[in-house]
Amino acid sequence: MNAELVEQFKASQNTNAILAQQFQAAQQSNAVLVQQFRELAQKMEEQQINSFEDLERVDRKNADFFIQLAKQVAPFTMDGINVAIFGITSTGKSTIINKLLGKDLAAVGSGETTKDIKPYAGVGYRLFDIPGRNDDIQYFTADYISFWKGLTYRLVAIMHTIKEMTKVFKLLDAITLNYDIVVNKFDQVPPEEADAFKQQIRQEIKDAGLQGVNRIFFVSARNPRQFPDCMAAASKSAGIIILGNSGVGKSFIGNVILGEEAFKHEFRVNAVTTKSEYQECSFNGQIYAVYNIPGLIEADQERIDINKREIGIAFKQHPYAVILYAFGHQNGRIRNEDVVAFNAINDAYPFSQKSLVIIVNGLNSNRPHDYEAETKEALNRLLKMNLPHICFVSHIDSPNEKLALRRQLIQTVATAMPKTHKKEHEINLQAADLAKLTKQIAEFQKQIQEDRERHRLEMIELETECEKRERRQKAEYQKLLRKYEEHRREAAIKEQQQQSEGKERLRKDQQRTEAYLTTQQKLNQELSKQRIAEGVGKTSHEESPYHDWRGQHTCKQRCPDCSSFCREPPGHQGNHRTIHRNKDLHIFTGTDSTQQIQIFSDDTNIRTVRNYKIGESSKPEKCSESCKRRGRSHFHLLECPGDSDCWEKKLPSKAKHSDEAYYLSVNNLSDKKYDQILCSTYWSLMQWISPLDDKDRKLIDSCNTYCSKHVEQDNEGTIVPETTKGFCTLEAWHTGYHKVECEREHPKLATYQGVDICFVIDTTRSMEQYFDKVKETIIRIINNYEQQLKRIKATSSFQFAIVDYRDHAPEGDYITHKCDFSGHQKAIDYIKQLTSGSGGDTPEAVLDALNEACGLTWRDKADHLLFHVLDAPPHGRKYYSGPKQAEKN
Repeated sequence: MNAELVEQFKASQNTNAILAQQFQAAQQSNAVLVQQFRELAQKMEEQQINSFEDLERVDRKNADFFIQLAKQVAPFTMDGINVAIFGITSTGKSTIINKLLGKDLAAVGSGETTKDIKPYAGVGYRLFDIPGRNDDIQYFTADYISFWKGLTYRLVAIMHTIKEMTKVFKLLDAITLNYDIVVNKFDQVPPEEADAFKQQIRQEIKDAGLQGVNRIFFVSARNPRQFPDCMAAASKSAGIIILGNSGVGKSFIGNVILGEEAFKHEFRVNAVTTKSEYQECSFNGQIYAVYNIPGLIEADQERIDINKREIGIAFKQHPYAVILYAFGHQNGRIRNEDVVAFNAINDAYPFSQKSLVIIVNGLNSNRPHDYEAETKEALNRLLKMNLPHICFVSHIDSPNEKLALRRQLIQTVATAMPKTHKKEHEINLQAADLAKLTKQIAEFQKQIQEDRERHRLEMIELETECEKRERRQKAEYQKLLRKYEEHRREAAIKEQQQQSEGKERLRKDQQRTEAYLTTQQKLNQELSKQRIAEGVGKTSHEESPYHDWRGQHTCKQRCPDCSSFCREPPGHQGNHRTIHRNKDLHIFTGTDSTQQIQIFSDDTNIRTVRNYKIGESSKPEKCSESCKRRGRSHFHLLECPGDSDCWEKKLPSKAKHSDEAYYLSVNNLSDKKYDQILCSTYWSLMQWISPLDDKDRKLIDSCNTYCSKHVEQDNEGTIVPETTKGFCTLEAWHTGYHKVECEREHPKLATYQGVDICFVIDTTRSMEQYFDKVKETIIRIINNYEQQLKRIKATSSFQFAIVDYRDHAPEGDYITHKCDFSGHQKAIDYIKQLTSGSGGDTPEAVLDALNEACGLTWRDKADHLLFHVLDAPPHGRKYYSGPKQAEKN
């Protein structure tokens, strides 16, 4: 409700012009709160929150802030009796209004007929038709809250279930406003189902925990006699019965509410009020009879009996009333005799918490900040009630303070719900028993004070312990932080040393290589001077059986892959070269004995594919074709010389030692260890010219990491074939980040981190019969992963985590435990100490465990695996609906 509502009121009948003025006055008095509500509504729109129920679920902090704002909003002051009817689309609100008014004023029909808040004037009251929209964020304004507070009655119309208006119910409960539920179109319910339907509605109210429900009406707009005449009942005045002992300021409180000096009051020893008296007044559209009644406790029994009768007269004249009970105090402590009197009257005329207002009068304005909270707690214990309405009244020194107190009391009375008080029996209080009863209350108060002091000391002790624990944790954190910094510095120094040593080794290797090449060059130059003439032109001789196609002598070395003879003369300088032939003698090796290798042949017009198993020869493939097929960053195998001669140590950036086991043929596992050598380095080490040309060799020696989303387009926007990969431009097996040749913007691609493996385990008692087998299997899996996966990615690391779970209390003794990602040994130690137990019903805390697993410290650049071991479903009807359904499924 905002400026739009003001315009609607102005456009209504002449009688509503005053109402519009009252509304504008309420807006001005709540100006600050109006702005705060607007800011809160803006936040809710940004978060796409459409109701108070959603706000409680998504943003509890702002939900509490909304409730605080709502409690500060003053009620919208409207004359007479004002009744609002809420309901979603087509619940029959407009039809109910027409029947109550006896005129067809409100539009009816299928669909949404009520678009705006509309007031309708009745005889002695006014009805408001509230829009039946579902976007309940429209109610989150100070104007709406003020309007709701100012209503005499709030009727919420439903048809089939309270779920139709759950969001509105929750909002009214949050700001402690009472309401009536009107179940409309009750005539459509078959007579034989009527009782069951009523019970369903009452059970739904109980299950939803609705607090503000006053009455429930099952009605039909077609038969308005089924609807109670709320308007006629509202026209009757309710009582405000002010009770309390002499000297607590009952007359003063009554005069403040009335706004005039109607009751005599003064400070003296004897009671000022000796007979029940009342004056009528009206506020918030309700007529009240304000009663000033003599105090119950006096010095003699005769006066006590007279006061009992006077109290009975007030309850007889106005049983439908709000009770204001005034307490005095002695140095801030509730007087014992006031508690005695309260218990006696409450026993005879049982009070309702909703209709009872407690007033602690005559307090010092500079009382301790925690006085009100402690006094409220003490009153709840002394009176054995949960008191929602308590006013703490200070000494009044000025008219403005008196006016402010009147607004406070009227607002409190308006939130209380009048109740019909029935007399159970006479007030039982004897003068002779006063001393004993007062002593009992005094002892009770003393016990309360001792409990409070004990709790205070316990809180101090807990706070001290928390502070000590916090200091210890801070000290431990600082210690760990220092330790981490030391390790980081040591690691940096060690890394720098290793880099220096590596550079020095590389420099020495280069010097040795240069020296070797220089020596070879000199030797080749010397040999070239000596022309080897023996056997030139001959077809055979005994000394040198190696010839080229012309029958001339050639080098006796063969290609290590295809076994072709070197085409250079004997004793030639530089690397060997040849025209590589089909690899007749090449044997495929692999880590899987069943692996098949596909080789594509373009030697004929028809493209063919051949599959070769481990140990088979590859006749149709030449060395150059083999290297190009294996692509970027591929390597060749050389038998590892072992120890310090390992190629990885000699050429750390070009070779890697492999712990893999290789099959030479099916079921023929080689017992040798091999080193992986990058392609160009391999041919150089073997002293053979690479079979690839410069362009292909440069491609083969580059990194094989690529961006799979990369594409290239020609001038017409067509994707160029074979350009769907943007490869890293750095050399093979480089360290650090990749540099991708791609027009797309990329974050730096970190090198592969390894594998994160998490086991989620049900440890309830139902797992007991195979729990040891589960633990044994998981430990074996961890050991296998630790050994085998490192062979696949030798530079990666592997982490393991465990999440074990049982069930919520009381079925389980804990919900979830976890061992976050760490090395394999810590994970194994954690699994070994696991035991099975508790559990109770069939479903377990499965979803809690999976949620716990999601919160583990998974690494971004690692592969993620999760193994879930369980024998029971999670909670929730979506997953489990009871034993019978489980057996059926």
